[in-house]
Amino acid sequence: MEEEKTERSKEGYEAEERDVEMEMDLATTRDFEKGRVETKPWPESIKYIMSNEICERFSFYGLKAVLPIYLHEVLKYSEDESTSIIHGFIFFAYFFAIIGGYVSDSYWGKFNTILRLSIVYDIGSTILALTSIRLLTGQTNPDEPPYSWGCLIGLFLIALGTGGIKSSVSAFVGDQFNESDPSESKNLNKVFSLFYFCINLGSLVSIFLTPILRQTRGGYLLAFGLPALLLSLATLIFIYGKSTYKIRLPKKGKNIIHIFFSVIYTSISQRLKSGKIPGKDSIIDYSSPYFSELTLNQVKSVLNILLLFLPLPVFWSLFDQTGSTWVFQAAHMDRKFNIFGFKFELEPDQINSLNPLIVLILIPIFTR
Repeated sequence: MEEEKTERSKEGYEAEERDVEMEMDLATTRDFEKGRVETKPWPESIKYIMSNEICERFSFYGLKAVLPIYLHEVLKYSEDESTSIIHGFIFFAYFFAIIGGYVSDSYWGKFNTILRLSIVYDIGSTILALTSIRLLTGQTNPDEPPYSWGCLIGLFLIALGTGGIKSSVSAFVGDQFNESDPSESKNLNKVFSLFYFCINLGSLVSIFLTPILRQTRGGYLLAFGLPALLLSLATLIFIYGKSTYKIRLPKKGKNIIHIFFSVIYTSISQRLKSGKIPGKDSIIDYSSPYFSELTLNQVKSVLNILLLFLPLPVFWSLFDQTGSTWVFQAAHMDRKFNIFGFKFELEPDQINSLNPLIVLILIPIFTR
């Protein structure tokens, strides 16, 4: 028990050291926030990461755009079944972000996580594209749709890949800058604005283009194949830029997720053993003999923030219907436009392109 307490005290001391370093970094940034420090050029690695992000987002949003029509009109799922598959796919895409972040911080590091899961992502996209060909699924009856096993396997691998890298890519961008150097840190705000711009640029182009491709002679092989090709290009760009990256290996010791849940478990178990103790206002305080005050305060902060996140699943479950039920609804609507004499008609799976378009317009306005 004494060794365990010593080990936990050591963890608390190391956490306090990290906190002091962060405070020093914040202190050094005050000068450049007031414009006293000149800004250095962006690291060379940024151009490779941004190029990778444009291609990857093109791939994800491109295949996601045409997926509802493909499931319903080609694989002959009902609208409700198609919606369930799409939302299951989106769920796993974001769920695997938690797994990917854990693996990145504990074992592989950000670079290896992005690289390895990008390959999984590539394989899933290729399977999705190739199995849109009826014969490659084993379906020999020309009057029947392709078997859906290829689509479902491809979507699962895509969700694993895109979700697994999601929590590492933006953090990897931050790793390219030295936060203790004010001249570099001053670039961070603009870099992340550019990063978000690249995300929406890739999605805008793909949401507009892939619905056009599915109507060509290439059909869904082309509509899914181009995103798969762009994803392979994204992976190659990421590998090519390796020599320019600042690669930080995961720190040895317990992962922050381990520490967080250890505090929760210890707090609950100690509260059950000891009962109510005067002066301990929060259940987290019952872990005070085993963890530093800094660690306990950070856990309390996370729990408080989680309260703000409670409505988010409701919001996103509604918002993501723009890529499922809204597409089916749009198929039954009048999509012809006449703007100042310029007449055009949008495809039902192009309707969602308005979202990234507005974001692209607003980013330069709100970026200083």
